[in-house]
Amino acid sequence: MLNPTAAKMPRTSRSSARHTPTVQEPRRERPPSPLSPTRRSRMEEKKEMQSLNDRLAMYIEKMRSQEMEIGSLQQQVWRKIISFRAHFQFAILINSLFVCLIIKLNT
Repeated sequence: MLNPTAAKMPRTSRSSARHTPTVQEPRRERPPSPLSPTRRSRMEEKKEMQSLNDRLAMYIEKMRSQEMEIGSLQQQVWRKIISFRAHFQFAILINSLFVCLIIKLNT
């Protein structure tokens, strides 16, 4: 089935359009047009959203950094607690041995 628009066009115009070279005129630059209030508002919203996004990214990075620091501090505290327990248990052991030694010497 033929294309209805192709049937309406004479054959000569279609074939000549394919073979006729087109010369493009140099583009003329338009002077910048003033921005519409809607466009200006959207641009301001975009800038504000970018600013808020940057602030959120900085906040998230700061929170991650602080969480890592807290984790490191927690590890240090646990090491100190374990060390303290070990020293305390060692002190109890020494005290027990000292008491045993005194008892032996007195008997």
